[in-house]
Amino acid sequence: MIQEIAPKLFDNSFNNPLPNDKDYIMVFNEDFLILNNYKFFTYREYKPDDLVYAFKIDDINVFISNLPLENNHRINVQDLRYNLEKWQAFISTTAFHINSWLNNNKFCGKCANPLEHSKSERALVCFKCHNTIYPKLNPAVIVAIINQDKILLTKYNRLYKRYALIAGYCELGETMEETVSREVFEEVGLKVKNIRYYKSQPWALSSSILAGFVCELDGNDEITLDKNELKEAKWFTKEEIDFFLDDISLTQEMIKAFKDGVLKQYL
Repeated sequence: MIQEIAPKLFDNSFNNPLPNDKDYIMVFNEDFLILNNYKFFTYREYKPDDLVYAFKIDDINVFISNLPLENNHRINVQDLRYNLEKWQAFISTTAFHINSWLNNNKFCGKCANPLEHSKSERALVCFKCHNTIYPKLNPAVIVAIINQDKILLTKYNRLYKRYALIAGYCELGETMEETVSREVFEEVGLKVKNIRYYKSQPWALSSSILAGFVCELDGNDEITLDKNELKEAKWFTKEEIDFFLDDISLTQEMIKAFKDGVLKQYL
């Protein structure tokens, strides 16, 4: 998956180092990453005034900037996973996650005072009312529903065109297992049982942490489609999954695990 970047080492511990010439500068313009001849800017090449420390990759510090640059290559953040090496896509999207949080939290929601960077942790602080804001992280579930020798695949009712699994965000007061049952029933009108955890994945583009679950159909397999969320949902055998599966997302890994016959071992 996108976070599996070995032998590269990702270190997100809080720090506030001075930049070195070799350090990376992730330059964003709204939803675009700006590159220097298809490469990350280094501090040697670009020294903006608005640097914010993000994290470290191996021995290289990564900083964020939002100063606009013209006549450089731009990639929409949604396309980074298809246009960069996996480790580059991971650190770029993770930097975008931090940058989005910073840009969306300029003022205190309690007293409206301007927020400042904490000197001791990755947080924004209001020094007037002492309110502290941490990076936004949305918990969500990805659900593989198994019906004997079939799996339910869906297509979202939006721009993303590839087959996916049932997915949704956790609501207040819910366990993740309860989210699985609710989202499945809301989106396709099915009931499930034997809900088992698979694995998790950070997904920076939606500021999320995704938890994958495998479960079995409980009862009738007739689909009632929520057309506001989905445009298609149908059962597939592993032989019918003849489309490309990448190694980037949790969704695609789980579909491939079903195709390879290893997903059922989680039930």
